Amino acid sequence: MNVDVGIVGRLERGELPFSPLYESKFKEAMERLRVSNVELVIRTMLEMKAK
Repeated sequence: MNVDVGIVGRLERGELPFSPLYESKFKEAMERLRVSNVELVIRTMLEMKAK
């Protein structure tokens, strides 16, 4: 995402709002990694099911 790892951790823990700035950086990172929205949704669903 081209941000400090501490920022990513704070976003993951909900300590920072997922603002439009971070959303755009996340989308750019996903495009660079070639991860589709479908893959992201499936992974999220599997993680939620595991909990």
